Amino acid sequence: MTTVGAIINVRVELFGVARLTAGRRELTVSLPRRPEVAEVVAALARACPDLVGKVIAEDRTRLMQSQILNLNGTAFVGEGALKLAHDDHLLLFSSQAGG
Repeated sequence: MTTVGAIINVRVELFGVARLTAGRRELTVSLPRRPEVAEVVAALARACPDLVGKVIAEDRTRLMQSQILNLNGTAFVGEGALKLAHDDHLLLFSSQAGG
């Protein structure tokens, strides 16, 4: 059962291949306040299916090895659950040098 206020809208800023593939600078996805990274990736795949195969792996639960998420421009996102607040945003960009 979902509690009131448990779902929030999160802005995801796109850079590099993600931006070129999506054809836009950002997406907004609805997520629980403590989503697993796989839930974030699945929400991105639903919001922009064109990212699948280029930025998001075919299984839609993980990013391609060359991509990474960052929370608020201050912390890279690894495995496990995130703790999101109302004004948080995610950045999606290449993890390779020269991005």
